[in-house]
Amino acid sequence: MLLKIAKSHQPVLLLVSFVLAIVLSLKGFIHPQWQVFGFDSVRMPLYEIITGYVKENSFSGRMITMTIMIILAFNMLRLNNKYILIPERTYLPTVFFILLLFSLIPLQRMNPVIFASLFLTYAIERILDSYRKDLLCYNFFDSSFLIALASLFYLNSVFFIIVSWIGLIIFRTFNWREWFYTFLGFGIPCLFLFSIYYITGRDYKPLLLTIQNNFKAMPVFVVKDSYLLLFCYIIFLIFISSYFIIRSLPGFKILSRKTFNLLFFCFMIGVLVYVLVSSASLEVMTMIVTPISFLLTFYFNKIKSRWIGEILFGILIVLIIIVQIYPVWNL
Repeated sequence: MLLKIAKSHQPVLLLVSFVLAIVLSLKGFIHPQWQVFGFDSVRMPLYEIITGYVKENSFSGRMITMTIMIILAFNMLRLNNKYILIPERTYLPTVFFILLLFSLIPLQRMNPVIFASLFLTYAIERILDSYRKDLLCYNFFDSSFLIALASLFYLNSVFFIIVSWIGLIIFRTFNWREWFYTFLGFGIPCLFLFSIYYITGRDYKPLLLTIQNNFKAMPVFVVKDSYLLLFCYIIFLIFISSYFIIRSLPGFKILSRKTFNLLFFCFMIGVLVYVLVSSASLEVMTMIVTPISFLLTFYFNKIKSRWIGEILFGILIVLIIIVQIYPVWNL
């Protein structure tokens, strides 16, 4: 029953999704808690500017984060309508996005990853817009520029420059100028930042030290108990959804097939960052929730057995409720 409602295309579901986002945010507003992450010990320049005006755990800081999260959630609908990733008309991508992202209670306070995710989302969209564009395409300059801006909020975003290169391979025939644009687009924000330091006479060595320490910072947050159970179940859903979509890919339209391939690499880069980068922690989930949401949407939208779909979706809802009630973590 729950899945049937979530899969519908009734306009009222948009209001329900908005209310769901607020409900899942209530605990953070009523009982705000402070969990320390690696990015708290060493702040990147753009995030440091924002925290100079708004405190991370303040009401306004949480409001900013909730607003951006809602924008990202409803942006899923726009992307789906624009690129027809899910052929059927459904609001399910937004529902999954809200359920997964808003279940991360420790990250509902203001954090650099939510700003970085906003830039990464539009960087991916610029790559998708390059499909079948004639002549020289400047979209990859834009995408790399946006990824560089994201890294000035959250340094581990820098690894997603690989997404621009993979996008060039998937969506374009080889043109050395377009490859050059990725380096140019990525370098301009960095050059502009160092130029400000030079013009204002500030010592840039602390900036280099901040970048160095970002890769050394150890995450303090440790996933356990209710979160561990939820994440294990999400991984299970990802595996069965991946198997299902791999079997279905040959029947996809070209753009949809290329898009899902790109989203798969976005997901894998996020996973590798979490595994290999010592400073990465739970916050990486924020950066890969978009490909996960589309993947789960495709599976649950196509699943033939209605009762199996309802059971799997119901278990996810129950686990998210448990996390809301018993969000156990270590300090």
